[in-house]
Amino acid sequence: MLHDDVGRSFTYDALSMTTGATVTLSDGGTRTFANLYTADDERIALVEKLTGGATTTSWTLRGLDNHLLRTWTSSTPGWTLRQDETSSTSGWSWREDEIWRGASLLAYESANGVRHHGLDHLGSPAILTDAGGHPIGNITFDAFGNGGATGAGMLQYTGHERDSVNVGSSPGTAALPDYMHARYYDSSRGRFLSSDPLRGSLHYPQSLNRYTYVANNPLNYIDSFGLCETVPGQEPCTDLEITVTAKSPTWLEHELTIASIAAITGLRSWQLILEPTVGVLRHQNRMQGQVSRTLNYPCGAPGHNINCGMVFLGEDTEFGADGTALEGELEGTLDRIANGESFPHRNDGTIFRNFEGKLPQQPAGYYREYVHPTAGVAGPGPQRVVIGSHGEIYFTPDHYQSFTRIK
Repeated sequence: MLHDDVGRSFTYDALSMTTGATVTLSDGGTRTFANLYTADDERIALVEKLTGGATTTSWTLRGLDNHLLRTWTSSTPGWTLRQDETSSTSGWSWREDEIWRGASLLAYESANGVRHHGLDHLGSPAILTDAGGHPIGNITFDAFGNGGATGAGMLQYTGHERDSVNVGSSPGTAALPDYMHARYYDSSRGRFLSSDPLRGSLHYPQSLNRYTYVANNPLNYIDSFGLCETVPGQEPCTDLEITVTAKSPTWLEHELTIASIAAITGLRSWQLILEPTVGVLRHQNRMQGQVSRTLNYPCGAPGHNINCGMVFLGEDTEFGADGTALEGELEGTLDRIANGESFPHRNDGTIFRNFEGKLPQQPAGYYREYVHPTAGVAGPGPQRVVIGSHGEIYFTPDHYQSFTRIK
């Protein structure tokens, strides 16, 4: 159980899901709530326990993407709050339907009619209009989500359910957190009420505090499922997979490369799996039902040391996919080399001694290097093609710091 300094207490199950909350009101009274979940840990009902054992319950219907579609309310006199118990005296009533445009809120419909949302850059409703497009009011939030408005729909900050508004203000306002699927978020503190189920990474220090909201950057990121920060409009919490072909397992020691991948993707938790000849570097799954896909990271993206294809990390170690995509770009240089033509630079066609140790170790004289012109650079630039005695072709775009195998 968690107690805070404003008179609230929260209970949890073994999986750290919030099962209940008791809120102290300004007059000294309390309101008590319970959360009911499906087998997939998606909330299906928010129950308020009233005096005499009666309850008022908000029931929710969700789509396959877990977006809220419809809400009903029911009242049950004398119910004992058991999930397997029903009552023939329950009173049911429709409350609200949510209308979506893809992953963005479009409108909602209640007994007051249809209300259309005008969203801010985070997907939070900012303007409310009626079915005729006439303005009804504005909804404002601060950076971490404080604000909102009663009567403006079930979904508020970044499109999540704001329980403190939805349960009403009678007999007193209950400061409940926002429901974000995997966890509950307290906008008054800018923190989640339970820890991130994924461990943090030393390569991403903000992740080491497992209660922070969107890495303390709420102006640029959202958290669609209470699991990870994403840019609005992008696919949330994608499960990424990179296949690593290695002649030896020494690539596991190169955490700098792993950090670079995390920097490219913006994701922070990785699982390393090594098979005899093929390793898999996999971003841990943050959503049930997500399917792994191959990560196509950009060529020469700024701020990292990975270029298209393989990066040689040490003796007999190759990382990434093959470099066939680069062969077309190097066609002019490869034709020049095949025709015996030279680039006007003293090192063009000379022995490459592999001092950096990025290529497989071979006898002296095995490799020769050739200049590949760099766009916008008058001189030789940093790009080189290195060819081995047995026909291997490698490309380095950064003056021997990394290599891609072409052939």
